[in-house]
Amino acid sequence: MFSWLVIKKFVINQVIQIFQALRISEEEFKSLSITQQKFFDLMSHDLKTPFNGIEGFTKLLLDPSEEYTEEEKREFLQHILMATETAHKLIGRLSKWARLQTGRWKPNPQAFEINKLVESVVSFHSAHAFQKKIHLIVDLKERALLVFADQLMIETALRNIVSNAIKFTQPNGFVKIAVTRQEKALIVMVEDNGKGMSPKLVNDLFKIGERVVLPDISGKIGTGLGLILSKEFVEKNGGNIWVTSKPDMGSKFYFTIPLVS
Repeated sequence: MFSWLVIKKFVINQVIQIFQALRISEEEFKSLSITQQKFFDLMSHDLKTPFNGIEGFTKLLLDPSEEYTEEEKREFLQHILMATETAHKLIGRLSKWARLQTGRWKPNPQAFEINKLVESVVSFHSAHAFQKKIHLIVDLKERALLVFADQLMIETALRNIVSNAIKFTQPNGFVKIAVTRQEKALIVMVEDNGKGMSPKLVNDLFKIGERVVLPDISGKIGTGLGLILSKEFVEKNGGNIWVTSKPDMGSKFYFTIPLVS
């Protein structure tokens, strides 16, 4: 049974967690220049969505003129929890980006095996892909390839790109991760046969302040911040990132990582 006291405590706890995260991040944002204002305007706009969700479902739960079933109350609380998680994710990504821009988070390059990292990312996304009936394909032709970069940054970048590919791919589609060797660097490719993008979207994809409006398969519209962070992480480690895509024909994301010299 969901008592009103339990519901109120749940909602209050979720809101407190969000504001604590915002307060922690505030100092990191203060030292950023005004030139990043577009970026914060974008984030402000997208944070309204989860907050509106929390507010809306809370009002429904606290409306004395309505009587909801236990199942309906549980559904409302689930929506509030999902909105809270979305807000936390946005704030966390913004905080990481701010630390990069202010030099508080600097790369710590070390030698590591790229194949093990790819396998770790595939394992991380396997449950999500299985749930959405997406086939994850791995193409690792060479073994024990050592790269020199910040492993956490590169893993986060690859996770973001693979997550994005899964979001925009229809059930029974595929997401493929392939690694090819060049003279001084590796190229990591993430390919999908999903929705694809127009030339304008491709051009704006990694630009701060450009709102990329492209609903995923479920109809949700994201901020594009995950891809912006991926670009930052790759470039901070001496690599490059780019994408090729066509509407209804899928996308291919590429980024390079320096090999151990």
